[in-house]
Amino acid sequence: MIDEAFAQRRPVIARDMGGMAESVTKGIDGLTFRPGDATALADVMERALTEPKLWADLVAGIKPRRTLEDCADEHLALYRSLLAQDGAKGVKRSISAATARPLSNKSKAERMVSHVG
Repeated sequence: MIDEAFAQRRPVIARDMGGMAESVTKGIDGLTFRPGDATALADVMERALTEPKLWADLVAGIKPRRTLEDCADEHLALYRSLLAQDGAKGVKRSISAATARPLSNKSKAERMVSHVG
């Protein structure tokens, strides 16, 4: 639900526990309150309604959603960095050796990159 709110550029008020607390950066893209504390929730709601410019600042703090292309680019960059890292160490394995024991980072990355270009 938080992702959907952020996708619509809507800050959230969430309890300060679990996945909700991990998804909301307090004071940046939303506000949080102590679970089970109705007074804390009321205080946060009042703050959101009465504090000038707060809601606009929270909207501005919502990061743009990552696209599938962004995710793919980040993964490719990681795989390529692993290739470069192992390449610098001189790690080389043949296909038969790689199947006989765990793959190096380079082998894993080569396989991943070969499938996506």
